Amino acid sequence: MDSWMLMILVFMPDGQQVPTPGSPVRREDAGSYFCAVLGQETVRSNSVTLNVQYGPENISISVDDQQFTEGSSVNLTCSSVANPAADNYSWYKRTDSPSSSSWLQVGWGQVLSLPSVEASHTGLYLCQASNSVGTGNSTAQLVTLITEDRGSQIHVIIIARVGVFVLVTLVVARLLYWATIGKSEASTIYSTVVTSS
Repeated sequence: MDSWMLMILVFMPDGQQVPTPGSPVRREDAGSYFCAVLGQETVRSNSVTLNVQYGPENISISVDDQQFTEGSSVNLTCSSVANPAADNYSWYKRTDSPSSSSWLQVGWGQVLSLPSVEASHTGLYLCQASNSVGTGNSTAQLVTLITEDRGSQIHVIIIARVGVFVLVTLVVARLLYWATIGKSEASTIYSTVVTSS
């Protein structure tokens, strides 16, 4: 009785053979698979889908601008790559004191809203994303506040008001001058008429 061996190969959808069965699964291994007998690859089995789950990766914070003026509204958005998608987000702000540094939790959800930015909002922010597989942290994002130079603004306003005052004073002085000249000329004409009559 002749003995023979049947070899079954596993293929990816693009026709590439899976190199080593039993190797550790990676995120890139997700997809559809089918098998075929060696030498008869045109006859294929039904496809099966491999779903590889992994914790959040490439976690980042997006924001329109890192510098804001006092009183403006700011939204910080946390994003990540994960399977299944991250469903839990936590926000932390770094607090520094003379004795230690730590991260204080300041919010939950994918978007952290700061409706009216104050000086106390300045600092480093960090987002933590998690799903059923694991948890990951973003790199710290710096948020800074631009304070307006109120002294300069008051200085400009004062100069503008002084300029208006000087302009009004000159106009009034000119009108008074012309009014005085007009009276003087009228008096001269009147006195001439009276004298000649």
